This record gives sequence, structure tokens and C-alpha cells, in this order.
Amino acid sequence: MYYGRCSLGIIGSRFASGILSNFLGWRGIYIVSFFLMLLGASFVLKNMNPNSENKEKNISYLNVIRSNIMATLEDRSVRLYCFYGFATMFSFTAFWTNIATYLDQSLDFSTTEIALFSLLGY
Repeated sequence: MYYGRCSLGIIGSRFASGILSNFLGWRGIYIVSFFLMLLGASFVLKNMNPNSENKEKNISYLNVIRSNIMATLEDRSVRLYCFYGFATMFSFTAFWTNIATYLDQSLDFSTTEIALFSLLGY
């Protein structure tokens, strides 16, 4: 199911960032994420194989953005999935931010212990 995969990804990233922050600090998390995004972008750019059809149509970035906006405005299922994604991210962010703050300030948990708690709390 889509929601299970989404929540596992959020919990997995929370766990990984908690573990990494013990070794690198929170600034190190941003550096690692920058290099992972750079690696992902280079992988996508290297493996993108433009079709001859797309070359003839001359698809621009603005056309892609416009088509996404139009699909959102016209298609109810797209709006519904947008709302589901928003609600999932909002609830997980609100919950885990509050839990991590409470565990850190009230119970003196380290970032590793908070990361392990996030796995077990799921």
C-alpha cells in the first residue's frame, strides 16, 4: 500500500539521520543529503534517454509545470493524492518533531536513542 511505503521511508530517514547526527552532527546531515541529491541527479541525467518523439515536440519545463497544474485543477484523483501526501507528511512531521523534542528535553535521550525509539515506536 502507498501509505505504508511512505511512512516507512519517513521513519527510515528519521532513523538514519538520528544515527548519522551522532557522528557528523546536524550540519553533517545536510552535507550528506547534498551529496546524495547530487548523486541522484547525476544518475537521472546520465540515464535519461530522450526519445525521438520528445525531441520533435520540444517539451519545456514550463510546459511540464503547466500540465501538472492543469491536471491538479481538472482531475479529482490527482487532488486527492496531493491531499493524502500532504496529510501524511504533516502528521508524521508534527508527531515526530514533538516526540523527539520531548525525548530529548524531558528524558535526556541521545539522537541514537531517539532514532531507535522511532523504529520501535512505528
